[in-house]
Amino acid sequence: MQELTLFDLGMETTEEKKEVAKKEKKETKSKTSTSGKTTSPKKPPAEPKPEIKVTSEWTIHFATEQFLVTDFIEDFPEEGVTLEELRVELEKSFAQFSAARTKWDVDEENKRLFPDAFAGSKGGHSLLRGPFLTSIEEAESHPGTNSYVPGQDGHLYEVRKSPFGRMIAKTSYVPQLEKVESGFTFDLPKIPRTILANILSFFKAYTRKGNYEVMIRVYWDQQEELYVVECPLQTVTGTHIDCRYGDEFMGRNSLRYMVVLEIHSHNVMRAFFSSTDDHDEQRYGLYAVVGRLNRPRPEILLRAKSNEHSVIVPASDVFELDMNGVQEGYPLEWDEKVTLKGWSL
Repeated sequence: MQELTLFDLGMETTEEKKEVAKKEKKETKSKTSTSGKTTSPKKPPAEPKPEIKVTSEWTIHFATEQFLVTDFIEDFPEEGVTLEELRVELEKSFAQFSAARTKWDVDEENKRLFPDAFAGSKGGHSLLRGPFLTSIEEAESHPGTNSYVPGQDGHLYEVRKSPFGRMIAKTSYVPQLEKVESGFTFDLPKIPRTILANILSFFKAYTRKGNYEVMIRVYWDQQEELYVVECPLQTVTGTHIDCRYGDEFMGRNSLRYMVVLEIHSHNVMRAFFSSTDDHDEQRYGLYAVVGRLNRPRPEILLRAKSNEHSVIVPASDVFELDMNGVQEGYPLEWDEKVTLKGWSL
């Protein structure tokens, strides 16, 4: 009797069925590939949106505040600026608007910009630009939220306003103004060393007589273009001078003779401007005081002054200070103008 196995009966194992299925699937895939399978068409690349440029008429809105774009950009180009250019300037005043954290909501129809920052930051000082107005009333009607108003005290105040209130504060920095430093520029020729030698000799003589203070005035003759020196009539003590200037330099003659310098002595004391000097020296001009006249090299302190404001000026800017070879002495008629009063040390 013949024995039959499963293979003899034409039956396949499960593993053989799997191998056949894989082979058929592979062949089908190959045929489909060679026959040109239809694929869905690729979408054309989207055209980039035109870059938005804003002009000076646009406004910026965030939180409760409204700004003009010109509050942040001083020289506004006619063609406008990009949002990134504006953001760079905005960040200088509001640090939260960095490149990585800022997005824009743009209302082109009404020319409004709404910047939004993903996070905030604190610190720094305001760099806001704003117009210079003459009164708080003008600041109230100004369409922007910030402006600058000068005060009677001579300081500049920043006015900030919003729907919840108005703030007025003294400002220490205004971005659109140039940096200004106090100073004085002398536009005439330096006062000759011969004139300075005469003045110092006169001062030393009255220091030796009893530590008296005396004074001299220097004019610029605008017709002859040279310096003229006046020793006015004066009554002096060791701490005070009363004087009267000559008529030849006053009235209509003042059109020709321009007062340049008033200079007085402080005998053996140091050179300084006293409270009396501050009160008396109100006219715009140059004023000098000379002290330590008992020493080989006296002290000279010089200032430009107008009303209550003054600026210290280096003596070398106004005088020829090289005294080598210059003889001491002064016109003897100057003594006739001086009256000594009281006792002095």
